[in-house]
Amino acid sequence: MSCLMINDLDAGLGRFGHTQMTVNNQIVVGTLMNLADNPNRVSIGQKWRESDITHRIPIIATGNDFSTLYAPLIRDGRMEKFYWYVCPCV
Repeated sequence: MSCLMINDLDAGLGRFGHTQMTVNNQIVVGTLMNLADNPNRVSIGQKWRESDITHRIPIIATGNDFSTLYAPLIRDGRMEKFYWYVCPCV
């Protein structure tokens, strides 16, 4: 089985302060949203073919502060979030 692993997604796509968003950021966010909404159909460039049905693979993204990401990308139903907390009880 394969998966797409994205490390520190918030560092590459997050918005911090008054930073601007580039076209590349918009393309990546749009592609991730498209994969989340329709994971069995992936375009090749600008072309969509009816016969191109792919197997669904998990996309795992790590990050420190997902609140800096585009809100529709991380909404419930599009992304499942698992939080890891350090237990101070040791």
